[in-house]
Amino acid sequence: MESTVRTLAPVADTQVSSGNSTTNYGSATSIFIQSATTSFANERGWLRFDLSSLPASANITSASLEMFCWKATGASLPTEVHGGTTDTWVESTINYGNQPAFGATLSTTTLAAGNVNVWYDWDVTSFAQSQLTGDKLVSLVV
Repeated sequence: MESTVRTLAPVADTQVSSGNSTTNYGSATSIFIQSATTSFANERGWLRFDLSSLPASANITSASLEMFCWKATGASLPTEVHGGTTDTWVESTINYGNQPAFGATLSTTTLAAGNVNVWYDWDVTSFAQSQLTGDKLVSLVV
């Protein structure tokens, strides 16, 4: 059986900030992730992927979320990825105050202090498999 690797870009992505709980960052070009007491406080990234372009016979054997780190300040940060409980959030209106609930931790990777220009990845295989047999949309929260 032939194995094919597919790379999917998110169809929607944004960040939310507890320090600015009503601000929408949907038009931003970067997603910041942090746990802090600074003015932005805790920041999360929301990403949605559409699996409908995969063939009907597709079988996901491995799936990972990969994000590039171009800036790192402060201490190392264990960073969790959770599955979204809904795919109805809208990139241009989601904020910290109205973000949907999210599920259990799927994977954790530690972002290393001062480590920049590197890729980090999280294993999201089981969640992607479950969404492929469902609505074919995968919402992830970092």
